[in-house]
Amino acid sequence: MNSGLFAKIRKWIIRLAWVPLIFGVAGYHFVGDVAHGTMGFWEAVYATIALYFMNPDSDISNIYVLAAKYTSFLVVADVMFAVFEAMHNSFKHLISNRFADSTAVYTDNEDWGRVIADYWNHSYFGEEDRHPDRLERAKNHIIMFEDDMKNLEVYNRCRKYLRDRHTYIMLNNTDPFLVKELDDQYLHYFNIYELMARKYWKDYDLYEVMTSGNKAVCKIAITDFGKAGEALFRYGYINNVYTSTQQIEYHIWGASLHQKKLLMDINKQVRTIEGCDNIICHDNDPLDDIDVLKDMSRIIISMADDRELLQELFHSRVEGDIYYFSNRDVLMDDIYKKKVISFGHIKDILTEEYLRQDLLSRQGMLFNYDYSLRISGRNAGSDYEEKMKSEWAKLDGFVKGSNLARADHYWIEKKLLDEGKADIREVTIIEHNRWCRYHIINRWVFGEEKDREKGLHPLLVPFDELSKEEQDKDDVYDPKIKEEIEKLI
Repeated sequence: MNSGLFAKIRKWIIRLAWVPLIFGVAGYHFVGDVAHGTMGFWEAVYATIALYFMNPDSDISNIYVLAAKYTSFLVVADVMFAVFEAMHNSFKHLISNRFADSTAVYTDNEDWGRVIADYWNHSYFGEEDRHPDRLERAKNHIIMFEDDMKNLEVYNRCRKYLRDRHTYIMLNNTDPFLVKELDDQYLHYFNIYELMARKYWKDYDLYEVMTSGNKAVCKIAITDFGKAGEALFRYGYINNVYTSTQQIEYHIWGASLHQKKLLMDINKQVRTIEGCDNIICHDNDPLDDIDVLKDMSRIIISMADDRELLQELFHSRVEGDIYYFSNRDVLMDDIYKKKVISFGHIKDILTEEYLRQDLLSRQGMLFNYDYSLRISGRNAGSDYEEKMKSEWAKLDGFVKGSNLARADHYWIEKKLLDEGKADIREVTIIEHNRWCRYHIINRWVFGEEKDREKGLHPLLVPFDELSKEEQDKDDVYDPKIKEEIEKLI
């Protein structure tokens, strides 16, 4: 029996705990019986309380007293459940904390927390307010209240205690690329929607489509531009770079006027650099643009559980592949005749692979360290691990994100080379284009001199306009670091 069931049972027991008191006082004070009469009010209260301890203090018997005796068992059961639950949790925490991967999760969303507590090894729900300045004794801590500010408040209150413990803080409403340098290799931020988008494009990439030799335009529809849709576009647009001549159209519905302006600015800058992909915004509701959707290669229904649009697409005999965002653990193929792939299930997102991102983080660290070796003209020594981690801790959210984006894309570059579908020049071109997209989508523009405060960079130009030295930077510099990176693919 899990703690969730215990909580539900106790909830109902507590609601009924006052019932035996009312019945007992009524039976002893107001009704009584022929042989013993009735009791005074306070005597009746005392006799009723005795029933809770299974120790009747009076021989008075009537229907009310009997009801009090039987219902008092509920209160006793509640106490037993509470004691057993506390012992169970304490023992579980004690055992779990002995392991290096012990993880405590703090959240006000039980469904999200349950995914971690039930599926991760040596993990459990923690109480963030048990002590004023420290948390549980676990080696890892996940702070994921729905309010970003509360997550940061909990971390700041317990910052000293969390030193040297891996801490993961959810920021669903805060752009992690704007976060300053943390100087703490054990602190990590994550965003549920970014994790969802990363998993989606990893599971349903465009590699085969874009490298098949078919020159047709690949049209991708994103039907809502809320948090999920924006993350799906952002992650896909940065990472879906497969050739220097590819043609992908991103069709966006539901963008605000502000979002449309940003998207058009991004489109204009990127097309100036690479002249490939295109972003097209639509003003109508997607239900009113079914004829447009019929022309799409892939339709991503990015509003959670938008069953109305899904069914209208089926009725309209849409031929493009349909992907359906739903955080419920339901296989849509079990319901509909036409194939639809659902994604975004929370149990598939809040996994150790995606949340802790150990492999991706290590790849990002390696790319960052490789760059530092290049600019200093050094090569990695046998003691590079600690230096690499130290360099990583000094980075702000933007630079970390840039290295992680490179790490996420590298499998494409390697596969292109391994399969002979691109030479080293082509790979360096698409890596430069991807790098440009990352900067542009984060509001950087071309400038004669690099200025991080103003978001200016002189390398936001077509690949052919780069110097030979700059063109060569897109390859991995240090052989040892390259070997370590490729071990993680």
